[in-house]
Amino acid sequence: MEVGAVPKPTFFRLPEEKRRRLMDAAWSEFTQVGFAEASINRIIRSAHIPRGSFYQYFENKNDLFFYMLDELRGEGSAFALNLLREAGGDVFSVPLLAFDALIEANGRASPRLGQVIRLLELNQGIDLLRVLTPACTEREDPFPLLTAVDRTAFRRKDDGFAANLTALLLSSFFCAITNILRGVSSYGESRRSLEEQIDIIRLGALSTPEKGVPA
Repeated sequence: MEVGAVPKPTFFRLPEEKRRRLMDAAWSEFTQVGFAEASINRIIRSAHIPRGSFYQYFENKNDLFFYMLDELRGEGSAFALNLLREAGGDVFSVPLLAFDALIEANGRASPRLGQVIRLLELNQGIDLLRVLTPACTEREDPFPLLTAVDRTAFRRKDDGFAANLTALLLSSFFCAITNILRGVSSYGESRRSLEEQIDIIRLGALSTPEKGVPA
């Protein structure tokens, strides 16, 4: 099973409301039980579509599940890109902006992040970083964020350097939210640790230290 499943053309001809209803039903099912136990019958009952219609949209459960992950990847990329544009291309600001958007001050995850975490808990084989940002390591197909990154002060301006830098920042972000949600550290501790890691990465990435950041 691989990320990258494509629905049949009939799926994309469905009205948006019906497509969304089916995907919402899939999210509900896959966040209640793991992939192996998930039932197409329960999904189509929840979505109020005939069983025969399902197979006009997807070959099988695998395709539905991995199309759902593809949607999630697109959602994650759009979210990060919006934050990057909000930050004026400053990629170092994105992890903290994302942290503040997805983690409440009491340490609870936002509803959408809670769904994603539940999905991952039930399907331990999923690599979150690969699902959400697979192109971080694919030089022939650069991660979409790269085009919006301000590289003016970088030691190197090439895509490879920017992609590796982005991957490091994303890894620090995922580590921070994982620690807080697993109770390894408090909200404040996780956020401060993320800030420190960003500063370390920044020092290694910039051609000259920023004002206020020790060399």
